Amino acid sequence: MLIVAALFAGLVRNARSQGAAMEPRLRRFAAGLGLWLAAVAVAAGSGWMADSPMPRLMIVLPATVLVSLAAGCSWAGEWFTGLPLPLLVGFQAFRLPLELILHDWAATG
Repeated sequence: MLIVAALFAGLVRNARSQGAAMEPRLRRFAAGLGLWLAAVAVAAGSGWMADSPMPRLMIVLPATVLVSLAAGCSWAGEWFTGLPLPLLVGFQAFRLPLELILHDWAATG
């Protein structure tokens, strides 16, 4: 969640530097992102996904792919194409420690 918040803060800063024309799109993006994060948080927090993880995961996973594709094909995707490649790779740096933690959890049972 902190990474998403940092990304959103960067989008807000960029939108302000480009003027008010970005504001309506940014509001729609913020509303959509907030709804998506809230829906996933409610599904996970309520235990809905833990009751039967695989069948329910098959609902959330395609929805995640569709939301990602929609974001990539929108103005946000155009904005991401303007970012330097090292920044985009660096943004994914959190994944290595996360994978190591997940591997350790799987090994311990």
